[in-house]
Amino acid sequence: MSRLERAIVETVAYFDVFDYPLTLIEVWKWLYNNNFEFQNSNFEINSKFKIQNSKLSDIINVLDNGSLNNIIETKNGFYFLTGRQEIIRTRLERYRFAEPKYKIALQAIRCLCYLAFVEMIAVCNNLGYNNTPLKGDVDIFVVTKKGRLWWTRLLVTLVVSLLGIRRHGQKITNRVCLSFYLADNYLDLSEIILKPQDPYFVYWLATLAPVYDRRGIYQKFLETNEWFRNSLPNFHSVHLIKRRKVDDNRLVKFSKNFDEKLLSGNIGDFLEKLARFVQLKKMKRNTTSVANQPDTRVVVNDSILKFHETDQRQHYQKLWQARCAKVLS
Repeated sequence: MSRLERAIVETVAYFDVFDYPLTLIEVWKWLYNNNFEFQNSNFEINSKFKIQNSKLSDIINVLDNGSLNNIIETKNGFYFLTGRQEIIRTRLERYRFAEPKYKIALQAIRCLCYLAFVEMIAVCNNLGYNNTPLKGDVDIFVVTKKGRLWWTRLLVTLVVSLLGIRRHGQKITNRVCLSFYLADNYLDLSEIILKPQDPYFVYWLATLAPVYDRRGIYQKFLETNEWFRNSLPNFHSVHLIKRRKVDDNRLVKFSKNFDEKLLSGNIGDFLEKLARFVQLKKMKRNTTSVANQPDTRVVVNDSILKFHETDQRQHYQKLWQARCAKVLS
């Protein structure tokens, strides 16, 4: 099997974990550059499988020449592992489920964009690529100005709570999950990826949907995390249609500029320290948290707040690994 054939199979197999068949363009765009062989459920490095940028025509040639017919099937414009055509309906249903969830995200973001120091808000995880289950939540990723991470998180939580759409306890379906914040002076996320590779996080980053982007932070974020393109050589940045974007209007600009001038000095520093103290004190009461564990499920500092108590990256990686081992054996 050629390097490109193998990469196509591994890419389709990865999205099969999430019941998501790919279109031809998506096979090319999400083509995963895997440097590891799957043997007996273990990773073994094998650089000969590394691929470089490939043309769409190369993908078409491989999928049309019949060499992968026993592994990949196609129907209605979608490509999927053999015997898995039922996930076409799953993908179409989840796209329908995504629309009302996006409306909830927009409702929240239209309010949050008024807050001082909010630089970018992106929809992420499954909703980022319209693959959310009916009972799924609405995950958003927030980038703030440096030195105001804790204060901004406090206000974001307050606003979403007042809107009555914050996820907490057993209230999950169609609720906004506020689990990832980043300061704009700490955009490089390479330190929190799993080793030797982290396909889930790579695709998480690549499928971020920047609904609100104040000063071109999204492009700066991609440039800072240029490392992930080693895994996705054909990646292109996400450009949302107008109905899924929130832009600053005059009132938003006036409100943000006024508040930021007011809170940029000593007053803002005091509020940031106070917000930090209050939130850390509350976090310490959660004795079941994995915050003190030597991993990156939960990361708490003045530049990054990541609260993924049940981080599923290793679980999904094992599922992908098993699929690849099965179809490539």
